[in-house]
Amino acid sequence: MNVAINEIIKMLEASIGIDPESIGVSSIEHSILYSMKHNGRTDIERYLSEILLNKEALVQLIEQIVVPETWFFRDVEPFELLKKNIRTGAFHFNTNNKLRILSLPCSTGEEPYSIAITLLESGLTPEEFHIDGVDISQKCLSTAIEGIYSPSSFRTDNFLFKDLYFHQKDNHFILDKRIRELVNFSTGNIIEDTFFYSQKPYNVVFCKNLMIYLNQTSRQKALANLNRLIMAGGIMFTGHTEVMLFQQAGFKPVDHPRSFALYKALRANEVPIIEKKPPIPHIKIVEQISKPALPKNGSKEKSSEQVNKTKENESREQILNEIKKAADSGELNTAAGLCLNFIKETPTDYEPYFLMGLISEASNRFAQAEEFYQKAIYLHPDYHEALIHLSLLSGRKGDSAKAALYRMRADKCIINNNNKTARNGK
Repeated sequence: MNVAINEIIKMLEASIGIDPESIGVSSIEHSILYSMKHNGRTDIERYLSEILLNKEALVQLIEQIVVPETWFFRDVEPFELLKKNIRTGAFHFNTNNKLRILSLPCSTGEEPYSIAITLLESGLTPEEFHIDGVDISQKCLSTAIEGIYSPSSFRTDNFLFKDLYFHQKDNHFILDKRIRELVNFSTGNIIEDTFFYSQKPYNVVFCKNLMIYLNQTSRQKALANLNRLIMAGGIMFTGHTEVMLFQQAGFKPVDHPRSFALYKALRANEVPIIEKKPPIPHIKIVEQISKPALPKNGSKEKSSEQVNKTKENESREQILNEIKKAADSGELNTAAGLCLNFIKETPTDYEPYFLMGLISEASNRFAQAEEFYQKAIYLHPDYHEALIHLSLLSGRKGDSAKAALYRMRADKCIINNNNKTARNGK
């Protein structure tokens, strides 16, 4: 590798804490060369000098490294858990009687805006909560503040919220001003010692899929800052591969499947004492319900084939949820046993192989994890999450070429999904 490029990568590690192998060294090198070309630079040595002397040049490069990948109500269950806690009065409100929520990295705003919509639909008024959205990318924040989104920002099964809170112009969707005004956006770097130092603690923090891209030193700094910013009994929402990391830092899993949530206990092994606010009356939100297709003979009764298919799907989801619940609770051996039994019964289902990959990775059995991920993408070649994990594992082994290949395949999946969403949105 060119010496100057290596020095630039070291600067990126120091400034934003990235682990080059997690992203792929070749991907970072490509971003460096693209940034040079975009800014009319041809000499890598002079470009290095420019970055050393000009902070703005480094900021522009960081914008090339940071690639946003988010959408409204991503993963769904974190927002369901948030709604449940609000309606049951299970949150500790501060002295100003406001629920405080932090979203970082907030990227282009889909996550904090989803939080705002959830709070409103749970019965809170704007005066009862405060939401901060923080990101290192000014470009992402500009998009968030503008509140204009493409069809790729909408990937859930229920799009009713899009009709309620957006209006369409051409092939874009503009978020209602009253929702945009509910989030406070600002730039920030989670690995800085003074990050949000003057802020009061938060009841809820969303920090998803950030830790996996940080090196060990930066990860510890980020954990220290997050631990300072979340109050005892507060809930931390994280990525499914990061649950174990927060458990090791003393957080306790929340019993809600697929929420990837943990709470900050007062002391080790102690359930926090939560001061309850009076429960908020349940507000029924109209939901889209798809009508089942009628059998070809016109009968309204389901055929036996449809009934059996429905039962099979329900049984599958129940088993998968049991596996995820055990894994989220740290019961990895139990989760692995359930998963292997499921694989034995249904060897052509790709999802249990992926879950076994996660379980193996959480147990530091990386070679075994790689095998399970490969089986998952053999059965489902466009399985984006499995491809991302294979890229990270390849980078960990030092195989940057294979890491870049898996990353390219994962990126292609996103592009294909975006194109499909755009076609469906027309």
